[in-house]
Parts: sequence; C-alpha cells; structure tokens
Amino acid sequence: MPESFQDLLSDIAQSASTSTNPAGADAARRRGRQRTVRKQFAAGVMAVALIGASAGLALALAGNQGGAPKPITNSGTPTPTVSNTPAPPSTSPSPSNSSSPSATAPGGTGDLNTIVPGAWTPQSQFAINPGGWTANMTKPSINTADRQWFYSCTTGTLTHLGSNGYQEMTYKPTSSGTVFSADQVLFFFPSTAAAQQALGTIRSDYAHCPEQSVGVNGVPMTGTVQQTEQLDGGYAWLHTFRTAQGAPGDPANLASDNHEFFVQRGSVVELVWFGGDTTVDRQSNDLTFLAALESNLCVYGGQCPPTKHPLTASITANGSTALHLGGSPIEFTVTVSNNSDDTLRDIAPIVSLGHCTCSNTPVSMMPAGQLQLRDPSTGAWKTVFYDAEGTGMDYLLSLSAVPVPPFDLDAGQSVTFTFRVQLDPASANKLSGPYHLSDGTASIDVSLVHPVANADNIQIGNSPTAALPVTVLLN
Repeated sequence: MPESFQDLLSDIAQSASTSTNPAGADAARRRGRQRTVRKQFAAGVMAVALIGASAGLALALAGNQGGAPKPITNSGTPTPTVSNTPAPPSTSPSPSNSSSPSATAPGGTGDLNTIVPGAWTPQSQFAINPGGWTANMTKPSINTADRQWFYSCTTGTLTHLGSNGYQEMTYKPTSSGTVFSADQVLFFFPSTAAAQQALGTIRSDYAHCPEQSVGVNGVPMTGTVQQTEQLDGGYAWLHTFRTAQGAPGDPANLASDNHEFFVQRGSVVELVWFGGDTTVDRQSNDLTFLAALESNLCVYGGQCPPTKHPLTASITANGSTALHLGGSPIEFTVTVSNNSDDTLRDIAPIVSLGHCTCSNTPVSMMPAGQLQLRDPSTGAWKTVFYDAEGTGMDYLLSLSAVPVPPFDLDAGQSVTFTFRVQLDPASANKLSGPYHLSDGTASIDVSLVHPVANADNIQIGNSPTAALPVTVLLN
C-alpha cells in the first residue's frame, strides 16, 4: 500500500462534504482489542445464573457441560399486569414519536409491575438466529428476589446494580441439535440517573472481568472479553473461554461462549444474553440488533428513536456500467454513512467483484482485472487488491481485501471513496478445455467490516451492503 495512503482519510475529509476522524486509542478500546485475563475465581463465588430465573423454568444448558446453570427459583414475585403503554413518567410527558434520529424524549420511570409488550424485542429480530427461537413462557415474569449473577462478567446482583427488580423472558432454539439458549431481562431503577449509573457499572464489570483459569474438567483455559459494538448508550460483548489448543473451555456454570447486549432507556436497562457454543459468536448483526433493542426500549423515554440502520453504504456509477475485456475502466463511488447519534469506530468498506454469468467455470468468478482507488490529495490512482468473490468468504475476511485504513465516523457523517475497475484483455485466453467466457452480467459489491490485524475481519451487517450491476462484454 503506498505510503500516501496514511494521509488518505484526512485528504478525504478536506474534499468531501463531511469529514471522518482517524481511528485512535479510543477506537482501539471501543473495538474491543481482545483482552485476556487469567484469574482464579474467589473461593465460594458461585456461577452465573444467566437464564431461567423464573420458578420452575428448565433451560437447555447444563452447568458442567459448557452451558448456563440451572435456574434459581425466585420468591416475592408480584402478579404481572399487561399494558400496551408504559406507566406514565412521574414528571415528564410520553416519549416523542418523531422519526428524526436525533429526537430526544424525556426520561421515563418504568413500572416493574407493568409489562409493556412493545418494550420487548421479538425473537425474530434476535442477532443470533439458530433457525428460530421458542419462548419458555407465555409472558415475562416479574421478579424482586435477588440472585447471584445475571451476566458473565461479575456477580451482577440487583444490589450491585441498584435495581428494584426485573422482568424476564427466556428462550430455547426451535430446532433440536446445538445446545444454547437466550435470555432477555429488563432491569428497573428508581430513576433515569440510576439506570445510567447501572450501565456504567456494567461497563466497568466488563472492563475488569474476573476469569476462571481452569475448567471443571481440569483443563487450563483462558477467558477473553471483546467489545464488539457500541451504539447510542448500548453495548455488545463477546465473552469466550478457550484451551491452549483453541478448543472451547469448560467453565463452571458458564457457557464456553457468551454473547451479551445491554441498552439503557429511561429508568430501564435491558440485557439480552446468548450462550452455548460457537454458534453464538457471530457478530455481523450486533449493530442492527442494538438499534432494535434501543428502538423498542424507547417506550421508557431517553434518546429516541434511534435509526434502524445505523451504518449504511451505497455504490453509484460515475458513467457507463459496461466492462469490456481490455477496454476502458469504469468509475464508481462508494459512500459510507453513519445514521446514528453516536460515533462508530474502526470501519472500512470492502469492494469486491461479484460472480459473473460471463464464465461457465464451476465457480463463475469475474474475469481477471485491476481495481484502483483515487487518492484525493493528488488525484492519482492507486492500485489496490482486486477482490474477486469465489466459493468462500475470503473476499470479506482477509485483511488484504481492505483498501483503506480503518476510520471513525461521527454521528451523521459520511465519507466518499472513488474507485475504478478494468478487465484484463487476456482473461479469455486463461481458460482451457470446455470453459470459456461470453457476454454476461455481474456486480460490483461493497460490504462493511471492522478490520482486525492477525485475524479475520468482522463483518458489519449483510454482505453485500450494496451492489452495482454491471455488464461484461468480450468486445
């Protein structure tokens, strides 16, 4: 990569209508550079009771099999009432219904004893989808009895958080097979300030996460906490245990893999936990899932409503979309936009060449060519990796596929990149036997990732995020 690329983002900031901020130390913290700690649990500390707090609930994961513990029976459980609206705030009107992402509704005081269906994110929107989820109950339980743990990074009791109590729904996969579960918990606090303080406590808990260093099977293991996303007062963490050989660990009363989400709105903090095996590790939906949680929890006030699509990308042609073998390049523009009210960090677009009907090979890849990016500081074209999609995900996961240094986008900002692509005139001569090229159609795709050194990039949202249809012509 040319040395001038180190200044690429600042040059773009000067030439674009909006600017970007280069990633810094805070970006590294926000992206969750993997932090490993090895610390034996203090004697007598019991395991996380992450799921199944309601009396009589049986959950799928067994404590000594890499899963969650059995549920703790709660006493002092009030009879729930159901309402389509939250209890009125003590001093404020109802939350605003404005569609503007920056609209701010006043903080509301939720009622622990009133279940608000609209506050609950349906399992169809869950970030982890094993083919469907089935709820273990017909409606959320209401609980005032404390328990030792709610999430995987501390003894997060109601007393620890300062909560009055919680509502809870637990879930199991609809299909049989892989053993894992989900839990959705709404913690209620006496005020918005108390809820905000509790979210700060949770963040501190994950920053100083105690770890088991030996599994119940006697095998040493390492616990790793990675913050995967942050959005408008919402956070996502991935907490895993691995042996020296990279196999899942066997922690006491914890799943080997824990994917946890927290958001705060008004006087309520929500937790959604997925736990089990590596099935729960997928991170591509974390950003949109945080947005969904925040959108639903807005019934309790706070900064609302958030956007449903916090980070988007678009691709537009700057002229012809016909690619001729050996012909002139076609030029296109990629725009990445932050539609949220928060800074999004360590982002990069990946431009890839989609499968082409012009090839009759078993994998109908785009013919060979060259991809270039314009340096706004000089106007010169810089050759970058020609990223043709094949049979797997290497086009998205490889760090070599990232054409620009990762960057940060402040709330409401966008950044634009200009590329051009050209096909090799000798592409047709590289096929033999029954394989040949003909006129056909393809696409130029753009996807978004968090680039990761010495590891696979982390996909953000769907791939591709946007696509530009193109025509491939032999003459």
